[in-house]
Parts: sequence; structure tokens; C-alpha cells
Amino acid sequence: MPQTKSSSEAAPQLSPSKLSLIHVAKRQLSLSDEDYRSILGLYGGVTSAAMLDQQGFDAVMERFTELGFRSTSKRRPMPLRAGMASPAQVQLMRNIWAECTDGEGTDASLGKWLERQFKVSALRFVTAELAPKVLGGLKAMKAKQRAKRQAQKETQVA
Repeated sequence: MPQTKSSSEAAPQLSPSKLSLIHVAKRQLSLSDEDYRSILGLYGGVTSAAMLDQQGFDAVMERFTELGFRSTSKRRPMPLRAGMASPAQVQLMRNIWAECTDGEGTDASLGKWLERQFKVSALRFVTAELAPKVLGGLKAMKAKQRAKRQAQKETQVA
């Protein structure tokens, strides 16, 4: 799904690991510089990977996946464990956390938030009983940020 951006927007910063992943995908797919820049422009709305925001990163990586990119990362989903949050719940928590932190949040920073809010030091310790509460808290944080951004847009327009 192609998107466009105005050239007057400030350049967002992706984490170095995400920039590296983009370059790994380019190399794995054997993309020419012209093809690579075309994908960045059509799907990310930018001319350089360093200018991508989280939405652009997601769109570019989705396109790379369509073209056959497969991550070789050793990180695997957590297995199903009795009495603990399901792998799907854990992944949803990570996804919402990434949205709340504009893609910059890590499992470590999520662990700090979990410790402060729920007295649990890491995702792997979230029980099945606690998981809905954690998801509710993350969704509330996301809604609050969305409302704050909307208010900022309204004040910029006025």
C-alpha cells in the first residue's frame, strides 16, 4: 500500500536495529539501488531508510516480505505455558508497546513499565489472569496518546 509524505516533515528516527534490518532485507533480496530506493519512495514515502517513521518501516518491510524476505533472527515466540499469558497475548502486548513508543520500545523498557504498573518484571512472568489487565493498561495508554496527538493537531490547525 503506497503512501506519500510531504518533504517538509521532520525526519523521524528509527532504531539502529530496524535500519540494519532494512539493509539486511535489501541484501538478501539482491535489490539494485534503484529498486531499493523505489520501494522506499513508494511504500515509505521517503528517499532514505533513515527518514522512515514506524508506519513507513512497517509498509517497506511488508513489501520486502512479499518479495520473499525472511528474517533469520533467533528470536522466537514464547511457547504455550500453562497458567501464563498465551503467545498471542504476549505478541499483542509487544505490538501495542511498539505503537505506544513509536517503535522505539524494547522488551526491557516494557519490563520496566510492567514492574511499575503490575509488579511483574518481564513479559515471560505475565500470568493468564494478569494478561487482560496488562492489555487493558496498554490500550488505555495508546488511547491517551492518540487523544493527545489529536489535540495537538487541532491546536496546530487553529
